Amino acid sequence: MHSRLGCHIFWVLKPSQPLADTQGVGMASATRATEIIIRLNISAGQFQRHYRGVPNVEATAIDGRSVVLPASALRAHVTRDGVRGLFAFRISAAGKLLSVERRG
Repeated sequence: MHSRLGCHIFWVLKPSQPLADTQGVGMASATRATEIIIRLNISAGQFQRHYRGVPNVEATAIDGRSVVLPASALRAHVTRDGVRGLFAFRISAAGKLLSVERRG
């Protein structure tokens, strides 16, 4: 896999989400990895911006959380049509990206 594992995922809470919905992600009290599922539909043209220096992709997980993730983590999944499908991102308790898996 060409993606850059070990980089950080940034969780952005929507104002309507209470702090408890973060499930401890990124907090010192968290002790295990978390998985977040995101459906992506990024055209090849849109993804080219990330090759030209835009480092992050903003997305909304299927559970409603907003996340900012490194575009480099998706490079292994780019096709001529872009990045499309359902992806599982495994995140450490410290907020580091452990793995990216395409699920459909």
